[in-house]
Amino acid sequence: MPQSAEILHSIIESAESGIITIDSHGVVQTFSPAAERLFGYRSDEMIDHNVSLLMPEPDHSAHDGYLNNYLTSGVARIIGMGREVTGLRKDGTRFPLHLSVGKFAIDGQTMFTGIVHDLTAEVEHRNSLRASEERFQQLVANIDEMFMFRTVAPVKYIYVSPAVQQIYGVTVEQALADPEIFFTVIHPDDAALVRKTMIEADTSSRVELESRIVRPDGELRWVWVRYRPVETAPGEPPLVAVTVSDITARKAAQRGEEAARAEAERANDAKTELLSRMSHELRTPLNAILGFSQLLGMDELNTDQQESVREINRGGRHLLDLINEVLDISRIESGQMALSSEPVFVSNVIDEVLDLMGPLINARKLLVTLPPVGTFTEHVLADRPRLKQVLLNLVSNAIKYNRDEGQVSVSCAVQPDGMFAITVSDTGIGVPQGEINRLFAPFDRMGAENTEVEGTGVGLALSLALVQTMGGRLEVESTLGIGSSFTVLLPLIEGETS
Repeated sequence: MPQSAEILHSIIESAESGIITIDSHGVVQTFSPAAERLFGYRSDEMIDHNVSLLMPEPDHSAHDGYLNNYLTSGVARIIGMGREVTGLRKDGTRFPLHLSVGKFAIDGQTMFTGIVHDLTAEVEHRNSLRASEERFQQLVANIDEMFMFRTVAPVKYIYVSPAVQQIYGVTVEQALADPEIFFTVIHPDDAALVRKTMIEADTSSRVELESRIVRPDGELRWVWVRYRPVETAPGEPPLVAVTVSDITARKAAQRGEEAARAEAERANDAKTELLSRMSHELRTPLNAILGFSQLLGMDELNTDQQESVREINRGGRHLLDLINEVLDISRIESGQMALSSEPVFVSNVIDEVLDLMGPLINARKLLVTLPPVGTFTEHVLADRPRLKQVLLNLVSNAIKYNRDEGQVSVSCAVQPDGMFAITVSDTGIGVPQGEINRLFAPFDRMGAENTEVEGTGVGLALSLALVQTMGGRLEVESTLGIGSSFTVLLPLIEGETS
């Protein structure tokens, strides 16, 4: 027996849970080391004192009454079972603990044993989980998207977020009780696709679709549904996460954009057709005017008459150029201009342009600088006639808006991004930095209409459209009073040389 008592004493002394024994009056008889650490009292401070010292109100005052009630009635409220209670440390702090109470007798005297365990960490964890769940519920409740988790087969929804009522018009309870309820609101034309997609979602990493639903109130809506598998613990059934977004507004906007685009295309086609018809109707009498003016120029005319005929020819050619350029821009905008993409030897095109511009260059006594012969042998991907048209326009502008005895420079350079740059520079009047964008506005000649410089105000707009259609860029740098540089950048064809 002494050995057994020693073993029992060792167990009590080494136990991690506090062990306290009291008599029938609630007076502490033993107070284990673990109890000392838990409550902050030494054993000698508790022995022969009432155990209610370890309890906050109202349990502190009511404890003796609990004991008397048990001793007189025999009704056990906590004996033989565990419960969560609040303990009171020596320093006055409260903490949650688990209490298990047992009863025994020594020499006919009733005794009670209490085993206590600190629940602070467990309660904090539980409160943290509860707070996280509450935050999650608040977050989900305020998100317009709907979230669901369902089993694979048979399908059963184990969680449905509150947004189900906002989107589908059914309650969470209805959705959890009847997995088929979602098919009752799917548009009949989309039902087969939705069922097929749901089956695919059971074995795929991610599946999504757009479908229509008809809510119980008759409202038609579009939804975007995404399915993805959810990892579960071994032995648990596989789950699929379902996210549903209401895209009705987006679909309506798309339909509006499509209708507006179709209307714009119809208007553009009508404009192109009108311009085409007008150009044909204008060319017929214009060709007659130019033909008769040329015949008049062959007659013997005095000086004034000859000048008048030249003005007729000049005005007629100007009008013909304008008609052609406006029609070209319209065709590009409507996508009706077909351009051929082929390797183009840039050096030859530049030579042809300068040959055509030679008389104008000589008339203005301009100095032209070019890359040394044979320096550039590259080809670009472009429509040759249209590239020539663009360069003619740029060189023509460099001549017209230059100063007498100024300079026109044509240079080339291979760019790091795989583009080939053709730059036409002049020493002309230049353009203020804030007005450079006006250069490409059709019919905006920026005051040149009040000078003797001829032009339509459409050439640069047409050049920009042509370069972009050929897959390139047209860039400009200009300084007022110093000059301008226009750079055509087109895709370089690697390995193509001449």
